[in-house]
Amino acid sequence: CWERISGLSLATSHNSLIKIWDIRKPTSPKQYINAHPCKIFALDFSPVKENQLVSSAADNTIKMWNVSSPKKPVNVLKVQGNSPVWKVKYTVSFFS
Repeated sequence: CWERISGLSLATSHNSLIKIWDIRKPTSPKQYINAHPCKIFALDFSPVKENQLVSSAADNTIKMWNVSSPKKPVNVLKVQGNSPVWKVKYTVSFFS
């Protein structure tokens, strides 16, 4: 997904890894985030805050990330039951 504020970053998922790309230097990712212990299904950048990203995965979680300091998620939402989270959409209330 594209970062919507500057339009210079792209986030892609590769199994359990998020790669952050700078479109000005597209030969290799500028950042790697070991985001989930299993397959990531969806990513979405914030429509109002640069560097804020959410991810969802087969581990029944939604994780919020600040891609400027991605060592650990800003917040984790655990879905009840045993259901993977197939889609996610960033809303302003995630980081409020």
